[in-house]
Amino acid sequence: MKRYFRGIRKPNIPIGLRRFLLSLLAAAFLLLLVRGCWLTQVEIDSTCAMPGVLPGDRVLVNRTAYGLRLPIATRDGARHIRPRAPQRGEWCVAECPAGSGNLCVQQITALPGDTLTDPEMPDRRYVLPPATYAAGRTILRHADLVGRPVCVTYSIDAAAPWLHGWRADRFMTRLP
Repeated sequence: MKRYFRGIRKPNIPIGLRRFLLSLLAAAFLLLLVRGCWLTQVEIDSTCAMPGVLPGDRVLVNRTAYGLRLPIATRDGARHIRPRAPQRGEWCVAECPAGSGNLCVQQITALPGDTLTDPEMPDRRYVLPPATYAAGRTILRHADLVGRPVCVTYSIDAAAPWLHGWRADRFMTRLP
């Protein structure tokens, strides 16, 4: 029996296959939604000074820690819905200021309104404007903040041989 819909032959796809494809599509959409809005994973390189983190660690990041982050900026340059400010001394994951698209883990050292001095010219001082933070010598905008590191999901030692690089003691380790 042929099925037609407005003169176009409708393909005969078995019900089981149709349900499987619909479930697969729903799972992929849910995975992309979680990865894009709530959680992401960052690989730590050798320059990170965060306590409890080793080079080669993969860190799970809570993307909603500073507000729900939008994939694009709004008209006024904001990228967060209901933004929350980080605290001094808190570790955060931010987009690298060089515009490379990479993520880096940094510690917030100064908040908006704090007075900073230029290390090369100690007599020159300036005040951090609203929605900007200092992380060492780097100035971060709130729009650059991605989230807060939560735990080490797994770790791989790059110096070890290929099959022996897995660090079993670093699986799902909570960060301080």
